[in-house]
Amino acid sequence: YPAYATLFCQAILWVAVAGMAYLGVDGPLLSRVVYGTKWIAADPVIWPGALAGLGVAAFMVGSSVLLAANRLRSCFSLDLLSACFLVPMLGVTLAGGGLVAYAWVVASAQILVGAIALWKAAPLMNVNWSREVVLPPLVSSAVACLIVWFLNQNLLVASVVIQLIITSATYGLVLVAMIRVIFPQPLLNLLACVPGGHRVRRALLIPIVTVPTAEPSQ
Repeated sequence: YPAYATLFCQAILWVAVAGMAYLGVDGPLLSRVVYGTKWIAADPVIWPGALAGLGVAAFMVGSSVLLAANRLRSCFSLDLLSACFLVPMLGVTLAGGGLVAYAWVVASAQILVGAIALWKAAPLMNVNWSREVVLPPLVSSAVACLIVWFLNQNLLVASVVIQLIITSATYGLVLVAMIRVIFPQPLLNLLACVPGGHRVRRALLIPIVTVPTAEPSQ
């Protein structure tokens, strides 16, 4: 169960962390392409919205691991804790803190509850689960975000569509390259289970290690 639970968390959180970071760094440019300049006022809530989505994903993953192991009391306590965080959200709303302040309170609450859910589920996963589940997407996404941020600040192109294509491709290539070079073993573990993983492994030039079998004794 720990091995499969770790792979389950890894598959979901790798996508969630990478998607969160991409929306945060390229969200304003994506908004210009999809909605135009009329939604420019929503730019300040893109990062908290992305972080809140990541917190929800982490909470659902941790709760699913606990629920599958029949840890119903832990699941109930997490649901109760999540409900308790409605209080500061309502407090910000009643105090007139504004949309941006409310968005950051929601994001902070969701990230905290998601982290607690993963912490509660940690005993049911591999001992080194954080190095397989959390560290690879965080490091790789951070590097990709820095490069894309630099491109957005210095790239001079006439069309926002072309700029979005360039930055999106750069983000994806850097993300995959970082995981491939720095975290090959967690990537190999994941590709061994997901559908079509062998094709991705060939595309990323990951060698298949075969263990030689001993010859029968005479």
